[in-house]
Amino acid sequence: MSEFYWVIPGLLAGRRKAGLLSDLEEMWEVGLRTIVSLVRVNSAAIQAAGFQHYHVPMTGFAFFDGLRFRLVREMLTVVDIVATELAAGRPTLVHCRAGKDRTGAVFAGYLIRYHGLSSDEAFRQVRQVNPRAMTMMGFDRLPMMYETWIMSGK
Repeated sequence: MSEFYWVIPGLLAGRRKAGLLSDLEEMWEVGLRTIVSLVRVNSAAIQAAGFQHYHVPMTGFAFFDGLRFRLVREMLTVVDIVATELAAGRPTLVHCRAGKDRTGAVFAGYLIRYHGLSSDEAFRQVRQVNPRAMTMMGFDRLPMMYETWIMSGK
């Protein structure tokens, strides 16, 4: 599992590299049952391996506020999917291409909304398990924007 990292041990995982399909057997063996893809992958192959699969595309750039607001809206859907899957007892993997920016933002959003962490606490917790998380320009601002959006009740 060297390409994986656990945000919540045994329940919520991320992946550090592309090539997801080559590791489906290992992911099943460690107990993962749901895969949430933020980029296009072969959904049929994932489902054939026994996984519940969701494809929820998220933009890969957060250079200016318009893109960041779009990402926050996209995060709302993904975070709720993750929460639903975990509540149903299905350990979940979230991934994008590098498993750091979009994936890290989703994890921070989940920790904010469903674990009551502040945006700073969520950012630090995700960075603790993946130091490369949310390092692309603009992604470091997403947890705070997400927290503000959630608290505003939109």
